[in-house]
Amino acid sequence: MAVAPDTAVSFIFSDYILENYIDSNCNFPPILWAFEPNGNPKTTNNAESFHKHYNSQFYTPHPHIHQVIDILMQIQSETDLKINSIKNNVINYKRKETVHKEEYLQDMWNKYKNKTIDRLTFIKNNGNKLHHTNLI
Repeated sequence: MAVAPDTAVSFIFSDYILENYIDSNCNFPPILWAFEPNGNPKTTNNAESFHKHYNSQFYTPHPHIHQVIDILMQIQSETDLKINSIKNNVINYKRKETVHKEEYLQDMWNKYKNKTIDRLTFIKNNGNKLHHTNLI
């Protein structure tokens, strides 16, 4: 609540999130929606991942057919490149920043699971560390 914008709507929304997803006796506890970090991509749903990437390529709601075809050809080219890289055993290393974020997240998760920190501290620390600017 300390970092919420000073508007009635933001307080209502912050209260809703806190009461429904974070508090100890909430309607949807983290056990339902949060899992232990494991270094995998943000989604395991391949169709969701494809559509997110595909939709991000367009800047208008109704692109011209030639633009759609061009984007599909680019996606096919990227897919061919990935398949060839896998066939040739090319190793794709993670960036240092990604490795550090994953290690930090795993460390915070272990502290939370061992009850060294509480749920709100876990969320606050991860929000401050993994967000591009500090929340507090």
